[in-house]
Amino acid sequence: MRNIYKKFNKKGALVTICFALALAGFFVVALGTLGSPERESKEENRMLAAFPKWGAHAYLTGEVYRGIDDFLADHVPARAFLISQADRVKSFMELQRDKKVVKVRADIGASLGADTTDASFETQEVVILPDRMLEVYKKNQRGCDDYVATMNRIASKVPEDMKVYSMLVPMRIEFEEPAYRSAADPQKDVIEGIYAAYDDKIVTVDAYSQMAEHWGEYEYFRTDHHWTALGAYYGMRAFSEVAGFTPLEITRYSETVLEGFLGYLYGMAPTPSVKAHPDALCYYMRNRRNNPATLYTYDENGNLYGRPGTVFEKYYDGTGMEPPSYAIFLGGDCAMIDIRGDGPRDRVLAVLKDSYGNAFIPWLTPYYSRIIGIDPRQFKEDLYETLEEKGVTDLLVLDYAKVTMLPSYIECLQGLAQ
Repeated sequence: MRNIYKKFNKKGALVTICFALALAGFFVVALGTLGSPERESKEENRMLAAFPKWGAHAYLTGEVYRGIDDFLADHVPARAFLISQADRVKSFMELQRDKKVVKVRADIGASLGADTTDASFETQEVVILPDRMLEVYKKNQRGCDDYVATMNRIASKVPEDMKVYSMLVPMRIEFEEPAYRSAADPQKDVIEGIYAAYDDKIVTVDAYSQMAEHWGEYEYFRTDHHWTALGAYYGMRAFSEVAGFTPLEITRYSETVLEGFLGYLYGMAPTPSVKAHPDALCYYMRNRRNNPATLYTYDENGNLYGRPGTVFEKYYDGTGMEPPSYAIFLGGDCAMIDIRGDGPRDRVLAVLKDSYGNAFIPWLTPYYSRIIGIDPRQFKEDLYETLEEKGVTDLLVLDYAKVTMLPSYIECLQGLAQ
C-alpha cells in the first residue's frame, strides 16, 4: 500500500510540475504581449486596440474593462498565424461551395470520321466552376499496366536504330487549387510510375515539369480538355531536351487570336456561367508559313485516301470558322497526316497521338523534313509497314494522362502494336 502511495505521489508531483511550467509559460507570453504589443494588423488592414488608460471615470463606467477585453482579443499570442489559418479554411470552404462535379457521357472517338458506337464512349467526371470546367483524373492501375505493356511492345518491334519517345501530358486539374484538385487522383506519381516501368529503349519526355513551371500562363483552355497552343509549345520545349534540337523562341512566331471559343467540355455540359467566360483560341505561325500536308481518312468502303491540306487546315487566317474550333490544328482528327517540314532531310518523325498532338505537331516543322501524325482511334493499316514506308527515324507516342484510364483508347493503341 505504501509503495502505491509513493507512486501516486510521484505521479501527482510530475503533473503539478508540468502544470506549473505551462502556467509560467502562459504568463511569460502574456507579459511579452503586454510589453511590446503590435499596433497594426496587416492581415486585417486596421489598427489594433491599445491597452486602456486607467482613471476614475473609465473605472466607474466600465470602459476600462471593455478596453482590456478588446486589447486581449487583439493581442492573443500567435494571432496573425491563427487569422491566416482561419482565412485558409474559409477560402477552402468557399472553393468547395463553388465546385460542382457531374458525370457526362464523353466521346473518346476521333472528331472526324470516327465510328461513334457505344464502345466509343466513356463516362467521365467533370468539375464545373463559375468560369471553367475541369476533367477529372482517376487512376486505373490496369490501364497504366496495359499502357506500359503496349509501349514496350511497340519499342520491341520497331527497327533497333529507330528512336522511341514517350510523352504523357498532365491534365489541367493537376495544377488547380487543392479544393478543386482533391476531386481527382494525383497524376505526377502515375506518370513517373509508367515511365519507370518502360524498357530502356524508350526515352521519356518530362512535359510535367514544363507545365508546372509555366502554370499561371494560358497553358490550358477553360472550356475544353486540351492544352492551348502555348501549352503545346512548352511541351515541344520538353521534347527538345531529349530529341536533340534547339527550340526557337516563341517571339519568332506571329500570334493570331480567335475569340469566343467554347470547347468540348462545355459541349458535354453547357453551363451559362462558363459560357460567359469563353476561351481565346490562339495559334502561331513562323513567317506566315503554313506547311503543306496530306490528310488521310477512310471512305465509305474502308479505303484510305488522302487529300491536300495544311497544318492550319482551312482556318489558318481565321476566315470560314464560326465559331472558332480546335480543328484549326491539322484540320481536326484524321487517321493520318503527312506533313512536309523544313528541317534536315535525314530526320523523319512519326507521332502516334491523341488529339493533344494536333496543337503540338505544328511546332515541330522547323526540325524535321517530314512529320507523320497517326491517330490510333482511326488508323487501320499496319503500323510498322507504314513507319518503314515513310522512312521514319524517330517515333514519339504522345497522349494526355487521361488515356491511361480509358480502356477503349488503350485497346486502339494495342491494336496498332500487334
